[in-house]
Amino acid sequence: LADPGAVLLIGPGGEADLVGTGGRRLIAGRRVRREEGVWGVAPTRAPGQDEFREAFFGGQPVLALDTTLSAAGDPYGRLQILKSLAPLERGASVTRRVLYGGVTLSFVFVLLLLNVLLSRVVLRPVRRMHQAMARAATGELATRLPVESRDEVGSIAESFNRMVAELEASRR
Repeated sequence: LADPGAVLLIGPGGEADLVGTGGRRLIAGRRVRREEGVWGVAPTRAPGQDEFREAFFGGQPVLALDTTLSAAGDPYGRLQILKSLAPLERGASVTRRVLYGGVTLSFVFVLLLLNVLLSRVVLRPVRRMHQAMARAATGELATRLPVESRDEVGSIAESFNRMVAELEASRR
């Protein structure tokens, strides 16, 4: 609504008036369809007790306050106030999108980081070994691999260096 102070007044017969700030009628005498769960259903609470719940009005989620109006202990009517939850749901939707987007970007970043680490830790020594084997196959038996670790890659480098040294010795 353009008028944030507007109030919807619904009579017992379903006729409604929308009254703006200063008592100016914005809409008058319109029929309002009552939906089960909000309008026209007798409250299941004790008299004098307010009921505040989530409901649907016009297919949209709303917060509903249902209370009995009374004067001098005698009830004379009911007051039902609805507040749309649409802005709250839009905010929650945006928050979910930002959260899921952040998690996705973080996951992609971690995958890229793992790719770089895998390349440095595993693939670089394997490439060096492949190049050294290719040089040894062409007759460069003075080729040696640096032994940088004591894991499987280091063990293979040591074995390659021994093999090339033995081939070089047997060639002499």
